[in-house]
Amino acid sequence: MIPIEEKTNQKVLFEVINEEISKFNGEMVILLDGDRTLCEPDTSRIFNKMANIDLDEIKAGFIKFGYTYLGFRNMAEIYSRLNLSDYINYSKETANIINLYPGVIDFIKFSQTFADLCIVTSGIKKIW
Repeated sequence: MIPIEEKTNQKVLFEVINEEISKFNGEMVILLDGDRTLCEPDTSRIFNKMANIDLDEIKAGFIKFGYTYLGFRNMAEIYSRLNLSDYINYSKETANIINLYPGVIDFIKFSQTFADLCIVTSGIKKIW
């Protein structure tokens, strides 16, 4: 369930962040952005096409609410209309067809020898 109130969502978010941070082992963390940094396409657009989700509906939420909690909540509600197995399958299919920029895998492998890596996205976490 998506929290209705932003404060409730912040509490959940901080709990998730603290849980993820507790998994880090080293003294250094490298933070990487997913879409358009590690690969060229916006993976959400690929996912939306597969899932037959209207991008204009998502855009309308951002036009109405801006890049705020309510705008992203609207997007999450649109994605939550999918059943879980379809959501997982479309995420896997999207991940399987994207090509990372040359050198990304080598960079990740090398970086993991001295740092923890964290990939962030405002899109679909399961793809990354």
